[in-house]
Amino acid sequence: MLSPLQKFGKILNNYIDSILGFIILIAFLLRVIPLFFPLPPIVSDAHEYYLLAQNLLEGNGFSLSGNPTAYRMPGYPFLLAGIMALSHSPIAIYIFQALCETLTCVFLFFIGKNVFSKKIGLVASAFWATFPVSIFQTHFLLTESCYTTLLTGSMAILFSSHRLKPFPLILLGTLCGYASLIKPHTIGLIVVIFIYIIKKEKEYKTIMLQCGVIMIVTLSILSPWIIRNWIVFEKIMLTTNGGVNFWIGNNPQATGSYYEENSLEKYSTELEKNKKGYQLGWEFINSQSPKHILELTIKKCAYLFSSESPLAIQRHHVPPKKRYAAVYAHTPLFELIGINIHYVSFMLMGTAGIIILVHNKTNFSFFLSLFIGFWIIVHLIYFGASRFHYPILPFFILTSSYFLLSKEKLIQIKQKLFFGLCVIFLVGIWMIEILTVICFSS
Repeated sequence: MLSPLQKFGKILNNYIDSILGFIILIAFLLRVIPLFFPLPPIVSDAHEYYLLAQNLLEGNGFSLSGNPTAYRMPGYPFLLAGIMALSHSPIAIYIFQALCETLTCVFLFFIGKNVFSKKIGLVASAFWATFPVSIFQTHFLLTESCYTTLLTGSMAILFSSHRLKPFPLILLGTLCGYASLIKPHTIGLIVVIFIYIIKKEKEYKTIMLQCGVIMIVTLSILSPWIIRNWIVFEKIMLTTNGGVNFWIGNNPQATGSYYEENSLEKYSTELEKNKKGYQLGWEFINSQSPKHILELTIKKCAYLFSSESPLAIQRHHVPPKKRYAAVYAHTPLFELIGINIHYVSFMLMGTAGIIILVHNKTNFSFFLSLFIGFWIIVHLIYFGASRFHYPILPFFILTSSYFLLSKEKLIQIKQKLFFGLCVIFLVGIWMIEILTVICFSS
């Protein structure tokens, strides 16, 4: 006799194409319908991206306050400028981002289908389509929606059986290259892809072909930006904000997350701030005890996997002088619960799925371990924030779907012990966050 899950799986197999089409439609509608209601204010990073796009349209080049800049990567502002050239309404940008998030559903389906089964791919796609965090994220003028689509698109090609053909390889390099123009540490993820290809493929020529094409296409996309920076700043580089972010995460007042740190303002140019940020950050690390650095590292990791509550809070205009905890405490409870209940569930189930996959020692689990490990390490070097875990959430949703539909469960003591430690860490982060808000808002 079939179990309820097996019956559900049988139904899915019979109507895969129809269900996927319905999921895509629902995903897009869920992200477009909220556009008829009040949207989050365009402030902070979003405002800067908007100004960069405006300057591009007005013929002022990639600049802020009349000065050329490399503080922000150009990928997202150029996208915004292209959309704004057709329509100056932010609604057009949000519709584009709704399309991006809908595409992520499609890419998740193909990753799940190629790595596991059509059923798992379909369930992962449905989870993302109705994921409140993804729906909310669509309406912020930030890089996360576009970047996550590029990332999942790259992975869909990487795990496709057609990867060895010329067009998919060129497309993979194109997606990786443009993703690097949005977030420069994507270059590290390209190295992870190379390691995966080296492990998976047996023939030397096949390895060289794949890695070579990806590298050439990626570099061809990055090279105009690198050349521009060399001409403008007389330095070969991708961005000038690395040193500032490194100093924010590694200084005597560092909290583990972002905060206003103005000690670099006395340096007049971006290059000076970038260089001094790295220098001062390293001096701070070398002057601290291993215990203090470990504590700071744990805080960074805690902020990286903190709750999605900031996303709900930022939908409302936060007065500049009002304490964050006070705004948090006055945000409607149903919004906080609604945006977090899915996130918490997917993080816990996804972690269980990853542990099972790692135990099975598959090529996908090898890649996933490297990918998530690299993502965490990058933010332990700089600083953590809940927004930064967004690009890896599709993969936690994918492994959640695997955990729910696979017959394999956590059976070994080592698996259960490691999962227990992960649960304690994650739940501990979320509980401390709640208690902190209660204490500071009372």
